[in-house]
Amino acid sequence: TGDWDGAPIFVGAMRYPVKTVYLEDMLTELPRLSEACGWFIEAEVRRMNEAAAGRTDGKRGISPWDVSRVDMKRTVCDTVAHVARAGECVLVFLPGLLEISRLAETLQETAASVPLQVLMLHSLVPEEEQARCLLPAEPGHCKVILSSNIAETSVTIPDVKWVLDLGVHREMWYCARRKFQVLTVSWTSKASAKQRAGRAG
Repeated sequence: TGDWDGAPIFVGAMRYPVKTVYLEDMLTELPRLSEACGWFIEAEVRRMNEAAAGRTDGKRGISPWDVSRVDMKRTVCDTVAHVARAGECVLVFLPGLLEISRLAETLQETAASVPLQVLMLHSLVPEEEQARCLLPAEPGHCKVILSSNIAETSVTIPDVKWVLDLGVHREMWYCARRKFQVLTVSWTSKASAKQRAGRAG
């Protein structure tokens, strides 16, 4: 009121630049990833080249279900081990609790340059463990948070340095043929991918 009437007010937050690195780009730094997911990358690149040349021939693109055929546990574990630094946080987006639990077990046995503090973030995980995700990493450890899309907007983790996004999530779809809803794996939208990447910004 008073002297401030009509004055513009700007409310915002400073964002840090985020660099996006795609899976195929990681192969130059981690050649062993090609054993786990090289075929997936080659198939997608070939499909995009054919589409650009107008030679699609009605072929479908890579589906979210194809991701399950990739050795994602090995891919994620190798990538986490590569980027892990003491005092930093790696946020990994996964489709659901099953994938989160399985990857957590594998990461516990992953050899990295620093010890890994593996935490799970999901609505079905006890609140105590969810709260630990918001605390700094244990001394000398790299904090690795395995999360569903709950960390996309609902929870802000302050110390995220790296985001690994598989680009898939689970959502309800109505099956017209069977006439009921099913929980299925589908691609995330570009907006969601941008939002997830922003967790490190």
